[in-house]
Amino acid sequence: MDELFKKDGNNYYVQTTHFVKQCKNIEKKITNAKDDEEIYSIINNNVRYVDIFVLNKNGEVLIKSKNCKERSFDLDSLAKNNNDIDTEEYAIKYNLIDKLDNNRYILFSGTLIRTEHSILILIVPIIIFIVLFFILTNKEIVYIKELCLGLKEISKGDLKYRVRIMGKDEISEIGSSINDMTQKLYEYKQKEKKIERDKESFIMNISHDLRTPLTSIIGYVNLLKSKYSCNDDIKKYIDIIDLKAARLNKLINDFFEYNKLNNCEIKLNKINISLNEFMRQVVTGIIPLCNEKNLKIKLLFPEYDIDINIDPDKMFRVMENLLINAIRYCNIGSEIQLSISREENIIIYITNECDHFNKEEINNIFDKFYRGDKARISTKGGAGLGLSIAKSIVELHNGKIFAEYNGKKVCLKLVLPHK
Repeated sequence: MDELFKKDGNNYYVQTTHFVKQCKNIEKKITNAKDDEEIYSIINNNVRYVDIFVLNKNGEVLIKSKNCKERSFDLDSLAKNNNDIDTEEYAIKYNLIDKLDNNRYILFSGTLIRTEHSILILIVPIIIFIVLFFILTNKEIVYIKELCLGLKEISKGDLKYRVRIMGKDEISEIGSSINDMTQKLYEYKQKEKKIERDKESFIMNISHDLRTPLTSIIGYVNLLKSKYSCNDDIKKYIDIIDLKAARLNKLINDFFEYNKLNNCEIKLNKINISLNEFMRQVVTGIIPLCNEKNLKIKLLFPEYDIDINIDPDKMFRVMENLLINAIRYCNIGSEIQLSISREENIIIYITNECDHFNKEEINNIFDKFYRGDKARISTKGGAGLGLSIAKSIVELHNGKIFAEYNGKKVCLKLVLPHK
């Protein structure tokens, strides 16, 4: 553009040369035309480049484009004006006259613009476009800067920060995506914190659970080392040691089983069995525990057998854990109901009466290390892994397990697929 501006603005050589060349190409087509109708067609096809007229010797218009209004021209005056062009003007009317045949002339009439003005005509719309572009997009640019500032705040660790959503265009969708991403990061971080708290709680709880029986064992062993004259005392202490050792062994076994279920690939040994008979065998094994608390177990099974494809050893552990939990927290002298139904899936219900239960406990009952009884010295509490182990085994069978609390009744619902 600098080069174009340096050129002499009065020199129309380039424009006129191009104009004449263009006109000659059109004139050649007109000369080869078969009739006036074809000439008329050629004129109309090129009217966007130049105005074209076919004149007689007197300058009267014989053929012209359909939009032209001129009826005649002074040929001498046109020729003279071309020779007396004022090149200081912004634009000039340039005419090219040529003889078409013995009786007709052809006139090409066009407007030529000075070089610097043609550049300005191009530049001005560009400048206007740029100005309008910045005016119209200024709002979006400001919003993009706001999103960038928001991202900087989020990157500092403020996952509660939310960017402002403005409008419903693509940029606002970016803002929504930033908020969604931040929310998910916040939830993930909260989950990580909960996992960390669970680990700390586990270390504290398992340390207490392991230390308590060990302390008892050490104490009673020291007593045995002393000299007792009464063999009955020795037998009593040995029984206590045996009980504490068994409890310690169960805690350790639960811990290792839970870790195995959640951190290793477990292969299930599934077989087809009668669920009715399987449940009766489980119940038979926990009858003594029910008798200790004066509890009754009511079986509500259908008359027909329900076949199921499960790993009986692992599922036995599930049912045993669920029933022991029901016995542990069931009101003394009440009843535990065990029922089975077959709908889209096979559903097992374990229902028992339980006082002093709340919504938080029912929601957390399957969480690892959670125990309904907060007192660590309570004889009710286990390691808090029994129901977590049961849930893991059920999920390995592509099943689900839920807990509901209605009034004074807790219902554990186990859902298993047919196959």
